[in-house]
Amino acid sequence: LRYQKDMLGKTVSDCRAGRSNHFRVLLIGLGGGAIPLYLRQHCKQAFIESVEVDTNVAALARRLLGFYEDARCTLEINDGLAAVRDRARAAAASPNATRYDFVLVDCFDGGGIPTSCRSADFVAGLLRLLAPGG
Repeated sequence: LRYQKDMLGKTVSDCRAGRSNHFRVLLIGLGGGAIPLYLRQHCKQAFIESVEVDTNVAALARRLLGFYEDARCTLEINDGLAAVRDRARAAAASPNATRYDFVLVDCFDGGGIPTSCRSADFVAGLLRLLAPGG
């Protein structure tokens, strides 16, 4: 899809530029798993954390679309806003908490972008999760 190509273009470019040996990506919204699969293939130093609210979507991505988890690619079943809040709290509590080089948002609930993924709280949390230069 066009919007996925747009999101991935800059992400892969920065990853290949080698800003670090551990290029961390947070993906809110798994969909069919195409984004983490593409990143895994085109950015060997990427560590991808995906968050998906719908267990059925996650199961479909695993069973039919080739998505799989390993040491470089994890999946958390959780609401996007809740996951961002949890990570932002951890980041505020510890300078050693995980920060991300990129945060990609692909929230969709069938009727559009959920309100929680458009809220000021969500965006503020995302900003707190970015690594310097992210």
